[in-house]
Amino acid sequence: MVFLEIQLRVVTTGNLDECVALKKESVAYHIAQAKVTPCCWPMGAYLGQDLIGFVMYGLCPRDGQYWILALMVGEQYQGLGLERAVLEKVLGILKETMDCTAVYVRIASEDVAAQTLFFNMGFRWVGGNPPLGGNASACLEVKR
Repeated sequence: MVFLEIQLRVVTTGNLDECVALKKESVAYHIAQAKVTPCCWPMGAYLGQDLIGFVMYGLCPRDGQYWILALMVGEQYQGLGLERAVLEKVLGILKETMDCTAVYVRIASEDVAAQTLFFNMGFRWVGGNPPLGGNASACLEVKR
């Protein structure tokens, strides 16, 4: 399977420019957020030596829950199943190395692709109802 080939690498000065080039405003914001929020982990997603995406996950200090704060794959890699592979890798890390029982994500009501990705992986709307507009939270119960 493809997800076994995906590696997540910490964003450093060595790969910062490459990560930001994926989607400048969004990646730069998340890297800045991680700098001031020590429980956020920004990672470059690699297929072999090629940077294919960016993901950031973290432990929210307010609610004590793990959140996927960003997950994106470069335009040239979209539609190849790599989004799912990156998500599977993140979920594997959270399951194996963190004391994690649930993972949360915020999804825009109009982002059908993100909804499809997360719901095919088992996420469900918090409260059971889809949003009427704006962003809403979805959750995946993590089984150990």
